[in-house]
Amino acid sequence: MKKLNLLYLWCLLSAMVLGFSACSDDDGESVGSASDLIGTWQSVSYKGWEKVDGEIVDERDEEDDEMMKVFNEDGTCESYEWYSNAWHGGDSGTWSYSGNRITNTYYDEWDDEYYTDYATVKVLTSSRLEVEYTDKYTESGVVYEEYGYWVYRKVTSE
Repeated sequence: MKKLNLLYLWCLLSAMVLGFSACSDDDGESVGSASDLIGTWQSVSYKGWEKVDGEIVDERDEEDDEMMKVFNEDGTCESYEWYSNAWHGGDSGTWSYSGNRITNTYYDEWDDEYYTDYATVKVLTSSRLEVEYTDKYTESGVVYEEYGYWVYRKVTSE
């Protein structure tokens, strides 16, 4: 009887492993190519948090149409923010897309330094972009963590 139970358990575990490995986590959405990114994207929503030494100090889950990203065909990009009833230029830099990951290198005038950010593309179609961003760093002994999930809609194609 024990052998029969072990055989049953083994079959159940095997079926679960095969079943889970056959499932995709993109819910049928596309994670398109670099050419799909080219154009202007306006944010629709944002969900995320910031932690300092493991404690959440800021958490948001909101509609957000105040960010705009422009990915140019020549590999340059710009970011804009909406405030005071106008779009204001932010960071400009370069971008690349490989393996469902956007790499963005930009110059920060405040810090007088170049930075590179990485975002994981969760959904990329001709009209929708969803990206996830995580970062963790230590500064003066304090551990900072950030998580963000943005949804964008395509405004124009280049």
